[in-house]
Amino acid sequence: MQGTVPRKIGRVLINLIQHPQYISRCLAHNVVNGKTPLDLEVPWFSYSAIDFLDTFLEPNMTVCEYGSGGSTVFFARRVQSVFSIEDNPKWHELVTNRLREKALRNVTMKLCPFDFKNPDGFETSDYLHAMPNEKFDVIVVDGSEEWAQVRPVCFRKAEAHINRGALSWLMIPGGIQRCAKNTMQRACEFSKALDRAGPVSRAQTYFSTKPSPPRSSTGQFQPTRNLPATGRQ
Repeated sequence: MQGTVPRKIGRVLINLIQHPQYISRCLAHNVVNGKTPLDLEVPWFSYSAIDFLDTFLEPNMTVCEYGSGGSTVFFARRVQSVFSIEDNPKWHELVTNRLREKALRNVTMKLCPFDFKNPDGFETSDYLHAMPNEKFDVIVVDGSEEWAQVRPVCFRKAEAHINRGALSWLMIPGGIQRCAKNTMQRACEFSKALDRAGPVSRAQTYFSTKPSPPRSSTGQFQPTRNLPATGRQ
């Protein structure tokens, strides 16, 4: 979410007015207890995105995510397996310990340190290529934002790993404001390509442009394209 602090606060207030159903959650998460997404076991996504995932995820699904946290615990409680790629050693340890405390054993935490302030060599980095050579039903491109091209590059990498034979979903939580226009275009092209793959294939690419839960989130989930068939984002 770009802009000065007053502008960010203004956007949140406007979004809350437009979507009053999120006011109670926003107050409970941000004002009353001030817990983090990891404490709340929720992704740092807009509430509408979280609500959608609650109905979309199924026990037999597999998930891969660039960037760990509350989303890791959230997914682990709802799907068969989670592969999480993290660059920050301290955060990796924190999330790993939380998973151990919760007795969640269906998560593979992959630590791949990378200095995003000096992104030379990112396209050949262990972080980018840490994703296993398999298909996933859900891929979340999140993680570091210190270099603007991180998510677009990860998006291109993730394209080859989306499961075309199931309800598939590729997501960049940072959204339109944080992703290059060419990434948006690639997202649409990718969705169209899956659409042509056949009636049983479905991919939906969503971009969340609003703040997320413990940061003070509310906001609509905006699909670049909704393909036919059953399922959702």
